[in-house]
Amino acid sequence: MQEEQIQENSTLDKTGHPHHRKINMGMALNILLLIAVVLLYILFFTSKPNDAEKNISGGKNKIQTIAFINSDSLMENYEFVKEMKTKLETNKKQLETQFTGKQNYFQKQLTDLETKVSTYLISKEEAQKKAMEMQQELMELNQTLSEKLSQQEMEMNVALLDTISSFMKNYNKKHNYDFILGYSKGGGILYANDAYDITKDVLVEINKEYAKKQKK
Repeated sequence: MQEEQIQENSTLDKTGHPHHRKINMGMALNILLLIAVVLLYILFFTSKPNDAEKNISGGKNKIQTIAFINSDSLMENYEFVKEMKTKLETNKKQLETQFTGKQNYFQKQLTDLETKVSTYLISKEEAQKKAMEMQQELMELNQTLSEKLSQQEMEMNVALLDTISSFMKNYNKKHNYDFILGYSKGGGILYANDAYDITKDVLVEINKEYAKKQKK
């Protein structure tokens, strides 16, 4: 009897409850957790999406509209570019003329120095010193004129990019493309379907706008 009582007591915990109740309680907790997970799953996937989710799903489902412009053709046929090229070429010739004039002047000075040296009017060392000074001045002039031409070219490029960017924004108000790409041979885009080429239409419109500005 004592052994049976000991065996029976061994199945009891400190509170006097059988151990199998603990096991049942653990199973109940697991079931409750499982139910909670299922409820969370249902609530999460059946709830209405917030604004951010709507925007994301809307973006994924929306069909993107894309067009492209042949950049080479635009640079060749845009009247504003032609005008800028003409101005830049004129400026380049003016700077070259200025440099050539200075170069010819120094060449005469060198010839004069050689004559003075040969007639002992000045020493050879003095003539060499003056020749080096003229050479240095000519090099500095060349650098100055080159920087001036580069600055003019940069300013023209900035003006061109601003003009094209402004035009494309207004142009797209009517056409509502999501992307308008610039395509050129050897560029980043390896292939472009001609069906999406809007170069001709853009050239017509952008040259019209340029002509109106010229009249003003």
